[in-house]
Order: sequence, then C-alpha cells, then structure tokens
Amino acid sequence: HFFTHLLRLRTLPANTQVGIPIELLANIEQHEDIKLALEHGASGVGLFRTEMLFLNRTDPPSEDEQLAVFCQAIKSLQGKSLTIRTLDLGSDKLPHLDLSDHSESHNPALGLRALRLCLKNPSLFHPHLRAILRASATGSIKIMLPMVTSLQEIVHVKNLLAHLRKELQHNGHTVAADIPLGAMIEVPAAAINAYDFATHVDFLSIGTND
Repeated sequence: HFFTHLLRLRTLPANTQVGIPIELLANIEQHEDIKLALEHGASGVGLFRTEMLFLNRTDPPSEDEQLAVFCQAIKSLQGKSLTIRTLDLGSDKLPHLDLSDHSESHNPALGLRALRLCLKNPSLFHPHLRAILRASATGSIKIMLPMVTSLQEIVHVKNLLAHLRKELQHNGHTVAADIPLGAMIEVPAAAINAYDFATHVDFLSIGTND
C-alpha cells in the first residue's frame, strides 16, 4: 500500500517544502532500465553502469557496439540527462577478460580496479572513451569517473579526453563542445581531496553506499 501511495506522487515536482527543486535521477545497468526509470518519474539517468556491457563475454565490446548502446540510451531519454560512468571493473566485477594483475590480493577492493584498471589498459579504455565522445554528438551527456583516488588521475583523463577529441575530429567525427566531467567520491582519499578535485571537475557524485 505504501508503494502504491508513492506511485501516485511520481508525476509531481520533486521540491522541498520551501520550493527548492531536487533532481531525482536513476541508476541503470542496461537499456531496458530507462523505460522503468521514466515511468517512475526520474529526471534522467545519473549513473549508467557501463561495466555491465563487458561482463559475461570473452571479448570486450567494440567501440561501435558501445557507441550504439550509448546513442540508444540518449534517444530513449528524449532530452533528459544521461551520465555515463566509465568502466568500474575489478574487485567483485571481474569479466571473462584477461585484465587481472596476479601480484594483487584476491580482494583488491581498493586496488587495481575501475579508473586505475582502465588507465593501465589503454586498449580497453581508449575505445570506451571514444564511444562516449562520439555519442555526445547525438545528445547531452556527462562523464563520471569511478573510484578516483588522486588529482593526477583526473588530470590524466582530462588530457586523454582532449587528445581523443582531436583525434576523432581529425577523422571527421563530431564531438560535443562541452561534456561535463565528474568524479565519484567513494574512497577516503577522494573525500579528503574533494576540494582539490572540485577545482578540476564539473561535478562530484558521492557514493553513499561506500
């Protein structure tokens, strides 16, 4: 009964009692989740878990395959916002790909995973970023970096994005002029360095489950 009561409220504006609007965004793992999110009144997607595209397969999805998924999501959102979180692989989300570092422990929850794993595997990360950049030409997107621990990682990705943008444009691809870049605050180092992070990104996202 309580859930039925909440469903009646899904079309009402999400404002506080003093009129401050709160943007309610959905976390999704696959394209099918978008329909459900919109039916329940979401203002868009605040986190697209892209690693789900890489699980349960022996070869990573191609750049064009990822591009098609991102463009399909943008189209289904009909102008609502889409935040794509870059690959958060490692720890409990290990695909059938040979990305492991055998020098690590069996539980690298704060080890070689997510952004650090991507930066160590350019052949995995670069096509992923290129697909996101190419998708930006079809609608409004944001990029969010998971498990960031240092400012150097953010700067590295910003430089990489600038390089890939020029490369794509040189090859005739259109890339949006402004793609907001954000960072997840999930680990102690990120919480401590949040002020410095904020001077280099457009938004921060707090991973409250961590």
